[in-house]
Amino acid sequence: MSGVVKIEIRETEEELKVLLRREKDAHRHEKLQVLYWVKTQTVDSVLSAAVRRGKTSYHNTKMVV
Repeated sequence: MSGVVKIEIRETEEELKVLLRREKDAHRHEKLQVLYWVKTQTVDSVLSAAVRRGKTSYHNTKMVV
């Protein structure tokens, strides 16, 4: 299936929440936000993460990799 996220995220949901709260840099915060969404199964594809962020799916793919 095209656009399906297949990555292993080592951090727990709680660790990602803490990192999100502490991060001040906007770009890093966006990366953490997408990782959190994937970890919590809020999004199931690059496209749905892109729609939630208001960015293109290409930008999301490059950002997470």
